[in-house]
Amino acid sequence: MKLGPKIQQYRKKNQLSQEQLGEIVGVTRQTIANWEMGESCPDILQARALAQTFSISLDELLEYNTTDALISKVNHVQKFSTLSFGISLIHLILFLGVILFVIVLFCMYFRVHPTSEAVEISCHMNQQNYYYRLNLDYKTKEILGLQTNDEAMQERFHYQAQDDYEEVLSRIRDLVKDQGGTCD
Repeated sequence: MKLGPKIQQYRKKNQLSQEQLGEIVGVTRQTIANWEMGESCPDILQARALAQTFSISLDELLEYNTTDALISKVNHVQKFSTLSFGISLIHLILFLGVILFVIVLFCMYFRVHPTSEAVEISCHMNQQNYYYRLNLDYKTKEILGLQTNDEAMQERFHYQAQDDYEEVLSRIRDLVKDQGGTCD
């Protein structure tokens, strides 16, 4: 039974009017009426005064049942832990989504903004075709490396990273031309 009807039941059982009970507890008749209708509740001191007036325990007035209270508390903890796990899972999914987004942006940036480029020439010499590819830093145009299928040229030819790549290509053309070959 709810508190309001219980107050009314004990008041009538003790043959008290709302006004009489209000005087004993120290509140107005309207306050007692509001309690009985469930529109408001007594504070703890008022509830204690009611229990004393009705010669019952405060637990009995409030229908305090420790088993019900414990079950309610356990249910609350279970709901909270389920909610907490759900929120943690959402945070994990959002975190992984952000990481994936950053990786995609990173890949897109380097696809649009490559870090290196290659300049290649093809040459014909001694009835064989050779290629010479200079790998360059995209921004500085410094030479990162030379790739070729001409092993003899690779051993003889020296360059430095800061050399002008067009000058290096010109030197390669001149060496091929000196050996009776041609480059496109």
